[in-house]
Amino acid sequence: MGQKVVAVIAAHNEEVSIQDTLEILNSFRQKRLLDEIVVVNDGSTDRTAEIARRFGAVVASHSRNQGKRACFITGAFKARELGASTMFMLDADIMEFPEQTFRKMVSSVTSEGKLMAIAQQFEESPSPKEVLDGVSHYKVNNYHSNAQRAFSISALEPLFRNNKKWVSLLTSKAHKFLTRTEKAAGSKWGLEFALDYLIPAGKAVFLQEFPVCTRPAFRKNSNHGMVQEQGRGIVKMKMAERKNAAKKLWRLRARKKFAKSPRHVVLKRPL
Repeated sequence: MGQKVVAVIAAHNEEVSIQDTLEILNSFRQKRLLDEIVVVNDGSTDRTAEIARRFGAVVASHSRNQGKRACFITGAFKARELGASTMFMLDADIMEFPEQTFRKMVSSVTSEGKLMAIAQQFEESPSPKEVLDGVSHYKVNNYHSNAQRAFSISALEPLFRNNKKWVSLLTSKAHKFLTRTEKAAGSKWGLEFALDYLIPAGKAVFLQEFPVCTRPAFRKNSNHGMVQEQGRGIVKMKMAERKNAAKKLWRLRARKKFAKSPRHVVLKRPL
């Protein structure tokens, strides 16, 4: 049986961005680097599914928004159903995906014995950071935050066998047998942290010299610059609220402490 490469895209209301991603992946498909594209439509209310079908993708839909971990599970089972030996898990807002990066990710899991290959992610940035192809980008330095990944389908066998630890971490179900670190992997850090925990470090590779460029992480629509600015304003407001709350708490504690301390007694002068 030959190698079959399937790309899975998690998408929730991505009609603005997904077309660019699908065009890039279809160019790989025309070069026979990629066999199938699966779009997991995560309860979208826009034209995401329609656009995906128009570009020849297989669409698997959730009736409601369930999040990226649920998309990963749905996509993994669909990729296996399609006969994948290598599965990509990608965001729907990719802007640049060099062919060299795609080839390296595939070869890492097909020829070099790795179970997971992670590309170095860059995000479009309004301020000068690192310039790639004439566009300013921000380098995502946190290993766990790099979301564009390739997997050997054999790495996901525990999930297909309904392994309790895998299912727990990938569905946020914190069973009693999970350690504190495992619970953090399943709830606090999301899909990427959970996968970094589940797949042995020696069997994963972070391809820091092989980039993929995406839109900014904080955006809800095409006006992502405006939304980012609103987000910064919300953060500043929350920080100011916390600062004021801390001041009030300090004053309250100071008053209680003073109330408990012995008062000065004023003695009358003896006659």
